[in-house]
Amino acid sequence: MLPDVSFQVGTADNLVPTLKGAKCSVTYSSGLAIDSLIHGCPTIATDSGSFAYELVSNNFEHIENPTYPDREQWVFNLSYCQWHTTEIEAGAPWRHLRPFI
Repeated sequence: MLPDVSFQVGTADNLVPTLKGAKCSVTYSSGLAIDSLIHGCPTIATDSGSFAYELVSNNFEHIENPTYPDREQWVFNLSYCQWHTTEIEAGAPWRHLRPFI
């Protein structure tokens, strides 16, 4: 066991509290990297295919002093890729987002 390192099975219920309490997340895929960054948790992305790879550190040596990147343009870019024009025309984004407003 590593000191000061914990692992847990992620669920929809523990995702946000876990990210809010974490010093850093280490990810392989885009999904967790996106959740982590949106919730303000510094992230290390280990796979070049991750949508967060260019924004964050890719080196484990930075785990003690993780970076807090400016996420504004990155979030804009992410949102531009989220919906296809046919989905937008059909109203899917509004139906998805309306309950959160």
